[in-house]
Amino acid sequence: MAKNKLCIASWNINGLNAPIIRSMCLDWLKRHSIDVAFIQESHFKHSDMHRHYYTSAAATFNSKSCGPLVVLRRSLSLTIVGSYKIAFLCIYASNNFSPEFFGTISKTLYDLQDFSVIIGADMNAVLDPLLDRSSLIDNFSLTDLYRAINPSLRQYSLYSFRHKTYSRIDHLLASATSYTEIHSAAIHPNSLSDHCVVTAQLTLSKTPTKARRWRFNITLLKNNDYCDHFRNHFKTFISENANSVEEPRVLWGAIKGFVRNITISFASHVN
Repeated sequence: MAKNKLCIASWNINGLNAPIIRSMCLDWLKRHSIDVAFIQESHFKHSDMHRHYYTSAAATFNSKSCGPLVVLRRSLSLTIVGSYKIAFLCIYASNNFSPEFFGTISKTLYDLQDFSVIIGADMNAVLDPLLDRSSLIDNFSLTDLYRAINPSLRQYSLYSFRHKTYSRIDHLLASATSYTEIHSAAIHPNSLSDHCVVTAQLTLSKTPTKARRWRFNITLLKNNDYCDHFRNHFKTFISENANSVEEPRVLWGAIKGFVRNITISFASHVN
């Protein structure tokens, strides 16, 4: 990257086909100096959308109501640096998603293990106990950028008029290898959509780095309390999740995350 700082945004816009909405949305991105935007529910198919932005990647389904886009600022300067590979992913989990949806996301992330990853997502419906947001974050060592900067602030990205509830379902996530510093992260209410815009500014890694590898403390194998605790929880974990996915790598990744989390939790309690 010629530019080491990157401003990113994730936004469920609920439609960009109306020219006035499209113009107001992209002008908002420009005013906030957004370099890369992850747009969900764009309803839009054209790549040449704005004098300052263009569609770098898009996925449209049978209905044009989804249409997640990755939008780049035209003046963003990109330079190939050695073998450093970075992937931008835009995810939209609809209300009627299939149970295999998050399995597909996990498989994609496994296939991108050689990449640094930055994700903009609307996790609209997360039901699977194995493949929910927390599991994705833990299993793939992703950072919730907003929560990293605002660890205790209670703020939401969507208000549901139907259920009369607030939720934070819009996210910016990044792998530990993609950045060296998170400068800011915020949630912005707006008049164009019922979803708020989530933004963050990062300093990108100049060279690829490997995420710090967690190592199991083998002395715990001699601790009877730990072994009993592990067996009881592992039986429950397997009974709930063994048949929930078809891809073995997804289950194996979740098992590794389970072992890491339960071990860290036990060790911290003992200490």
